[in-house]
Amino acid sequence: MKGYSHFLNLGDFNFPDINWTTYSSDKNINHISRRLTDGIKYLYLHQHVSRPTRYRVNQRPNTLDFVFTNKENMKDKEVVEKIK
Repeated sequence: MKGYSHFLNLGDFNFPDINWTTYSSDKNINHISRRLTDGIKYLYLHQHVSRPTRYRVNQRPNTLDFVFTNKENMKDKEVVEKIK
């Protein structure tokens, strides 16, 4: 990303088998969930959504919607302002 200092990626990442607290998956190394978590770590990305975003009756809440940036201390307000 030559010439840019900030990276922002947001969307619906439907990976309920990923532990987003530890950025890990117990799937094998070639599984898409494992490849995603390995890529996030490799690129030093930070995830800013801290609560579940999907609730269903008789199911455990999941975090499926995410905001990834390359700045750990990027404030939520900054992320929203960059989107506008």
